[in-house]
Amino acid sequence: MNARFLLCFCLLILACGLSVPGISAAKPLDGLTLENQRMMKRGSWDLKFDLEFGAGAAPLKGPVRTTTSKDDVEVDFVRVPLEVRYGLTDRMELGWSVDGEFDKGVDTNPVNFTGNLLNQGGLGGMRLFVKWKLWPRVSWMWEMAMFGNNALLYGRDNVDFGVKFMYGPKLGPGVMNVNLGVVSKGGNPDINDNGVKNAADIYDNVISFGIGYAHEWSDRWEGLYELAGSTSPFKGGFGVESNAQLAAFLGVRFSPTNRFSLTAGGGFGVLAGSPNFSFRIGLSTMFGNIRTHAQARQEESDFWQPTEEDLAQVLRRAEKAAAPAGPGAALADRTAEAMRAFDRRDYVAAAAHYEAAVAMKPDDAMLRYNLATTYFVLRRYSDAYGHYFKATELNPSDVDSHLYLGYTLYYLKNIPAARRAWEKVLEIDPTNEIARNNLESLGAERP
Repeated sequence: MNARFLLCFCLLILACGLSVPGISAAKPLDGLTLENQRMMKRGSWDLKFDLEFGAGAAPLKGPVRTTTSKDDVEVDFVRVPLEVRYGLTDRMELGWSVDGEFDKGVDTNPVNFTGNLLNQGGLGGMRLFVKWKLWPRVSWMWEMAMFGNNALLYGRDNVDFGVKFMYGPKLGPGVMNVNLGVVSKGGNPDINDNGVKNAADIYDNVISFGIGYAHEWSDRWEGLYELAGSTSPFKGGFGVESNAQLAAFLGVRFSPTNRFSLTAGGGFGVLAGSPNFSFRIGLSTMFGNIRTHAQARQEESDFWQPTEEDLAQVLRRAEKAAAPAGPGAALADRTAEAMRAFDRRDYVAAAAHYEAAVAMKPDDAMLRYNLATTYFVLRRYSDAYGHYFKATELNPSDVDSHLYLGYTLYYLKNIPAARRAWEKVLEIDPTNEIARNNLESLGAERP
């Protein structure tokens, strides 16, 4: 019965994602095991839940009971992390997480504390963190961890402090993801392991590192490839040695809507401290003022590309000036119908109404601009070019007309002409950062 229910649930989720054409998936914030440098929007929330299994991790090497040699102390584990984040601003996030960890160790060590330490379960730890955007592709995170007995992965004390840096350059169809962090030991809990009560005698500061690549297959699907590890949370001593962790991970993320994503992946241990094999499944749901896939993709690119929402806002500003200029009710009706059609995303109907309006008043720069913008949304770049060009002739000082004329030329692969259009934008408005960034991405020097 449970298996049937799970199968039906998975099929329902898959059907929902595949049956809604045109929905753009929200760009995921993280990799499979790594933190991404991307930031949430102000006022947005993210709730994440994961379930992770690992087998054959060997964070310690202990002496065999009958010899002086040392063997790996293997551990199987289950982790259940739950995390909540909030976008305080576009450049700052606040978060809280709680981690359930269940470790089952194989004790080959006569000193016994390893067997007790690696056979624990329950609350792995609680974590409070703040994430800041430092530079365009660099973020950093400060965290405070407390409580719990997360011995295997980090070795938590009463209060630990950590800092992590994330770097995420755009590379081909995806984004790289580089992490480097350290967890510094704080307070010392009472751990009753044959008289060993000071955690500072057992645990060490932990340095974590990783590099990954998120390959965007489509708006809904993303491949995740990562190599991540850390130093051992244990200091060694007491007749034992510690093993570092390093594992390779392969995963996939499916985002059927802007607000929901499913992630699954597996890992293979490279160093003894990592599990021989691990598997993770998780879900993330976002609500509030979320960032759409198109917005996130735009932010990953040095070359700013307008979205439908951007064009709609520009069109509305133009419409306010254009509608009163009509010679009669017929023109006003046409422009009003065009705006309503654009608002409901019926761009074919909007183009037809604007074409009729331009035929009534062909020397109106704003009507030319609005028709060109509608063609632009429809990706009719050749048609858009002619009307943007006419708009620049009728109103040479209009920045938006020159800006989007540059985009039509860019998409028509006339790069020299696109560069000239954006240079014209800077002649009119030297503070226009969009034109500056676009020229820089094309290899032109900023004026």
